[in-house]
Amino acid sequence: MSEVTAIAKEEDGGVSCLVSERVDNSCEKDFEETESKDEQESSSSEQRTNEEGSLEYVANVDVTIDSDNFQSRDGQNSEDVTEEEDGKKLESDDEDGNEELESEELTATCSLLGLEHAKVFIVKGEENLHVMFQTVKGNVQGTAVKLKGSMHDAAEKMQDNMHEASEKMQVMLKSTKENVTDAAGRVQVILKTAKDNVQESMHDAADKAERISKKAIYLARSGWYLLSHIELPEWLRDNDFLSHHHRPPMPSFRSCFKSIFKIHSETGNIWTHLIGFVAFICVMFYMFLRPISTSYPFPNGWQEKLVFGAFFAGAILCLGFSWVFHTVYCHSIKVSKVFSRLDYSGIALLIMGSFVPPLYYGFYCSRTLKIAYMSVICSLGVICTIVSLWSKFNTPKYRVLRAGLFLTFGCSGVVPAIHFIVAYGVTLAHRQAAIGWMGLMGVLYILGAIMYATRVPERWFPGKCDIWFQSHQIFHVLVVAAAFVHLYGICQMAYYRFHHAAVCE
Repeated sequence: MSEVTAIAKEEDGGVSCLVSERVDNSCEKDFEETESKDEQESSSSEQRTNEEGSLEYVANVDVTIDSDNFQSRDGQNSEDVTEEEDGKKLESDDEDGNEELESEELTATCSLLGLEHAKVFIVKGEENLHVMFQTVKGNVQGTAVKLKGSMHDAAEKMQDNMHEASEKMQVMLKSTKENVTDAAGRVQVILKTAKDNVQESMHDAADKAERISKKAIYLARSGWYLLSHIELPEWLRDNDFLSHHHRPPMPSFRSCFKSIFKIHSETGNIWTHLIGFVAFICVMFYMFLRPISTSYPFPNGWQEKLVFGAFFAGAILCLGFSWVFHTVYCHSIKVSKVFSRLDYSGIALLIMGSFVPPLYYGFYCSRTLKIAYMSVICSLGVICTIVSLWSKFNTPKYRVLRAGLFLTFGCSGVVPAIHFIVAYGVTLAHRQAAIGWMGLMGVLYILGAIMYATRVPERWFPGKCDIWFQSHQIFHVLVVAAAFVHLYGICQMAYYRFHHAAVCE
């Protein structure tokens, strides 16, 4: 708030009017104190300027009344003086009126001057208000700029944070990729190491086999020793349930055949079929060389000799290939594969030769059926022989397949047996075809094949059947027994044909 004070003075030669203005800047100071600290310096400078403009000042205005006015006033005074004579009372009244007039003029003059100064102060107040408005506007604009700057800084900070997060994500992805690559590299290294280890193991095994082979050659000349199953080379590992007493590789046929008379895991396999082989050779020579009589009427004629010869050929070849294979299979891998194929071919030949005599004597008077069945059996025998010569057929992987093949081939004889029983009855089948003995033969063959495939009993007693009572030895014994049972049945058929029905009706 501002105050205007007018003081009138009488001086020599005129009247002076003192006008004082006092500006109360308390409101401005209160406003300025509420301004922000960021605008303190600019507002303080403006405040000092406003304070200088609003400081109390005294304006002395000399108002001089024109000399003409004072002269006229002096004239009137002189007239009044002259008129004093007329009446003192009138003169004193005139003086009082003049004084009142002068006082009123002075008051009017001071009022005019006060109005002028009030107008000036109003203008300055408007200017101050304008300055205040501009200051407030500047403060608002500054606050808006600061808010905008803060939002911009926040946006930049958020963008920086997002950029930093993106970089961290990229670093993480890169690290993950590097870890995956590293893991893949480690896996490759592990695989390569495993491959190298396997190759090294194979190389060591080959070296060990070579050393064993050389040692075997040396010991074959100077001594005898056996190996455990784990010490054998891969091509000699056939039965995992036989732990010890295996012959080492002996690349000498002389050493292999000398091992027949030594105790090892193949001793029983060799001698079971070697004895059967010699026995059937002896029986064959006996039957073919003995004189024909009523007591021994067969084989008489080329047909019966051919029929008996087919059976003896199958039995002798089967047993011969078998014992030779078990003798020399430790010679080398090549020799082992060759004689293994011959061994399985001998089984097929034995089955095929065993079918010929029963078909010949059973369908003795039915030439067409006899030729038909013999043709089918011979065809199946040739197929089994060809399969037996297949290189992969003699590996341990196809053990069950081999047993199944030969078992199926042997059981195919059930078809002509059933045909004969249906056509001629059970009684004639028993007498003429010796169906009982043929059935016993089949049971022995089947039982031997099952034990061969399942490797019983060494499967139940691992390590206890390394030398005797192996499944293969039992299989050999059953094969020899079945072959002799079959031979006895053939003789019974021949006796029946000679004594009861030599001529067909």
